[in-house]
Amino acid sequence: MSHQFRDRSARAMFDLHYGPNMTPMVDVVMVILIFFMASAALLGPEFLLRSSLPRQGAGTDAGEMVTLRVRLVGLSAGVTIDQGTELLMPLEAAEGVIASRLSLLGPDRLTVLIDPEPDAPYDRVVRLHETCARLGVPRVGLVERSSATPRTP
Repeated sequence: MSHQFRDRSARAMFDLHYGPNMTPMVDVVMVILIFFMASAALLGPEFLLRSSLPRQGAGTDAGEMVTLRVRLVGLSAGVTIDQGTELLMPLEAAEGVIASRLSLLGPDRLTVLIDPEPDAPYDRVVRLHETCARLGVPRVGLVERSSATPRTP
């Protein structure tokens, strides 16, 4: 009685191979898919905020420019309005001031510049920008800070 053993030569193993191994390709596709899904989740609403940087020497033709400085004092972050006042107010109070100036001037005559200090929390800057957009201020910009600009206390 003869036992037939399976042939384990290279030729026999090649004949049993029915196509490319799909496992590494599926793994790579899944990693790429997870990467794109995670990067799409990181694009939050601040990516969609319309903003601009003011040009040097450019001003509003017929209107008022309001500068909102976002500052961090101690553990609390707040907003100071224009450069003359140093009164730190919460974002809700700044919303009231913007709304009152908007009702006095109208949306076509008001420009709001947001000037965040380097240590200001970024979420406060985004919330202030969203507040201006919600109130209907069409011209909202960010103040660009150069490294040569001295920081005022």
